[in-house]
Amino acid sequence: MSLSESQQFFFDLCSKPEIILNFKKDRKKALKKYFNSIKDQIELSRYPAERFQTYRDHISFGILGGIRSVFPVLHSLLSEKEWNHLLNDFYLRRKTRSPMARHVFYEFSRYLQGTSKFLKELKNRFPYLSELADYESLEIKIKYALDQPVRKESSQAGFIPVLNPHLISRVYHWPVHHICREFSSKKKVKRGNYLLAVYRDPESLEVRFIEGNKAVAQIIKLMQSRKRNVHEIINELLSKKRIKDKKLFVREALATLEYLRQKNIIVG
Repeated sequence: MSLSESQQFFFDLCSKPEIILNFKKDRKKALKKYFNSIKDQIELSRYPAERFQTYRDHISFGILGGIRSVFPVLHSLLSEKEWNHLLNDFYLRRKTRSPMARHVFYEFSRYLQGTSKFLKELKNRFPYLSELADYESLEIKIKYALDQPVRKESSQAGFIPVLNPHLISRVYHWPVHHICREFSSKKKVKRGNYLLAVYRDPESLEVRFIEGNKAVAQIIKLMQSRKRNVHEIINELLSKKRIKDKKLFVREALATLEYLRQKNIIVG
């Protein structure tokens, strides 16, 4: 049995509903269409049709249905024909290699960063498609991230704030957190810079996000680079700007740190 023969058979089995019906009706004829070897035909004909139906259901409702649930906004923007084209090309054409469902979701997000003819056509209509796919995949990535202990620390110079270890920050060129069927056209969706911090709440374990400004972005970046106490963070921010009213700037910086603490982005 050649790899190409089996791939084509299982591709059609999952993507064409009539194949499983033909298989149940006349198994010998259905297998002959895909496999040249009589030995292979006989071997496969020994398996009950219910096994092939179970395989088809597992792929259709399990893996591919899971992709739909992880990328609900993306799915809502496409016609069923376009959506099925994506799924067929991605999964059934074996562009995924992972046996774990959540890894398949990451691979689907990476697949949508590609430049195939069909993806180019979609991106011409939805230029934010790649970023939307990345954004929607973050929830699964953060939800299944391994727990990491949080250690509260302090130094002689003051309290050292600790970032939520289950935090991913992104700067997108499109407002992916606002996109929906009613807000999806190129006329409505404006290009810009959008900082999103996506994280897992340590109390509720729900995945949340905030849209931040430049101050939030700078503070998160400083905290991610190395451990700093509050005094060092503020001094670092002051050194990068020409500030007329330093007292006002310090109050605003402290308020931003407190806001991040209240949102559970700073957890220690």
